[in-house]
Amino acid sequence: FHLIDNALWGETDGSALEGTFDCNMGPNFCTFLSTDAVPSVDGSNLVQNLRQKFLKYVNSMKDKSTVQEDPLFVALYNIHTWRTLSKWPHYPDICILPTNISIVESEESHQRFHRLFLNSFQGFDGNSTTHPSSSIQRSYIREFGSSPLLPVFPYNQKVKAAAFVASTCHNNRGRTSIRESIVRELSKSIRIDSLGKCKVSSKIYNDTVDLKFGKNADETLALKRHALSRYLFYLAFENTIEPGYVTEKVFDAWKSGSVPIYLGASTQCRKMMPSNHSVIYVDDYINEDNGILQIQKLVQYINKLMFDKIEYDKFLAWRKTFTLKQQYRGELSTGKDTWPCKICKWAFENRHKMKQKRIKCSD
Repeated sequence: FHLIDNALWGETDGSALEGTFDCNMGPNFCTFLSTDAVPSVDGSNLVQNLRQKFLKYVNSMKDKSTVQEDPLFVALYNIHTWRTLSKWPHYPDICILPTNISIVESEESHQRFHRLFLNSFQGFDGNSTTHPSSSIQRSYIREFGSSPLLPVFPYNQKVKAAAFVASTCHNNRGRTSIRESIVRELSKSIRIDSLGKCKVSSKIYNDTVDLKFGKNADETLALKRHALSRYLFYLAFENTIEPGYVTEKVFDAWKSGSVPIYLGASTQCRKMMPSNHSVIYVDDYINEDNGILQIQKLVQYINKLMFDKIEYDKFLAWRKTFTLKQQYRGELSTGKDTWPCKICKWAFENRHKMKQKRIKCSD
């Protein structure tokens, strides 16, 4: 049982997700392959990269006596890249990759990109996003094991402020987004350093940390986490608030040793966190009767932690016993609950009721 992973979001070395996974499916295993997101140095394009790797793997499988039945090949396309690389109506490239099942995937919010799925990718058998309505729901849970925890910067040397990092300020028909509105309200009472391109608070202090960019995505992420480690708090505010949409922001905070103040899908976020006392949730300060955020209560609590090391350190106490190998709440699983295994099981269970591909391949 095998899958082809088209690694097109953030990685350019084809190593986003590879290897063989035992998904507790009896004799069936699933194997992920990746391909480069950009043309290689020899000039070959994405489709050629895909086809070469696919055929090489197919040929290697023919020589393995351990394979007891015909493999089931699944193509996994990134929605944002494939839309720009393929012509309308963006059908799966089954003429190049003769796979049995084609899935389109995204880690972006359903609210911002649902039209792509509804209109542009009707020829695919299923989709995989963070939204519960997906055929296979996915998450950023892989951030748990993507890199080690940074050492905690000494409390007395941390910047007594909250960092805010966003590459884009989001506006809806001229109205400021909920995310930026709350940041602005908080900045009236506590110091907030805007380190990204979205300068909600533009004031610069002598100890404001300079956020640098690396040569690639991984290096830039490492530099971001090192910058966050200098701050007591990080405003881990999602750009979209919807069920299931928990991105890397909250993971950036606890990886760096900064306490995250989280705005987003708090129900799902709580299930992913290493402790019940590791995140400050904005939702906890919303009045249940009228739905209004009690901003001053949130400010008071942040200010208390800012000058109370004992209480602040309680949010980092989980680090003393946490290990990446542990499994808790069914979220950080190394087996059947991981995203690759969810795709394996979904494809295997739905292999007999796939859509008729509305495309003809020329000789």
